[in-house]
Amino acid sequence: MNWYTADLHLYDQSMLTFEHQNDPSVPEFGSVEKRFSFIKDGWNKRVKQDDDVYIVGDVSLAGRKETIAALSELNGRKHIILGNHDGGWMHSLARSKTGNVIDVSSGIKHIRDNGKDVVLCHYPIIAWEKQHKGSYLVYGHLHHTHEDTLFMDGGRAFAKACGMTEFRALNCGIMVCGYVPMSLAELCMRNNVGGMWSDSMTPDSNEIG
Repeated sequence: MNWYTADLHLYDQSMLTFEHQNDPSVPEFGSVEKRFSFIKDGWNKRVKQDDDVYIVGDVSLAGRKETIAALSELNGRKHIILGNHDGGWMHSLARSKTGNVIDVSSGIKHIRDNGKDVVLCHYPIIAWEKQHKGSYLVYGHLHHTHEDTLFMDGGRAFAKACGMTEFRALNCGIMVCGYVPMSLAELCMRNNVGGMWSDSMTPDSNEIG
């Protein structure tokens, strides 16, 4: 099973105020430790150890030791696409498979999920590979902010002008997704876009770039 998430910002003090200010429905965690505990509980209830989790940027602002300890407590094989808050040292996690990190990528990563082409990028981009053929962009960075609304409005206008039926950009930020990783099907439902499949199906993922 494949899962997607982004913008974990583990042990980032600023998230304690930023998230609640942008969305009052977000819990007031009070400490970065309680926030991580909340994320871990939701994560491990959904994700099994042999599942694949694609973390689309901004994993942690903690140091190496704390970050490794946190990742080790989260289920699943982790595939990291670096964000603007992630250090280059994270590449070493994949080399040693520390924290069950399988690979670390910079920029853009392409995968297939149950026969669907998926482009993973921390940043929201308006055009991506195979977009006209129905591929998906899974992104982060914008959290649950007005900027994300502006991006989606502009993207839908772009897609319409280019003759596409819909704009298949999916924000997988953890704040947007109720602090849990989501499947591609769940992200599609949340964003009311097509290409759905039965929840009873178990997607595959084959990297294509």
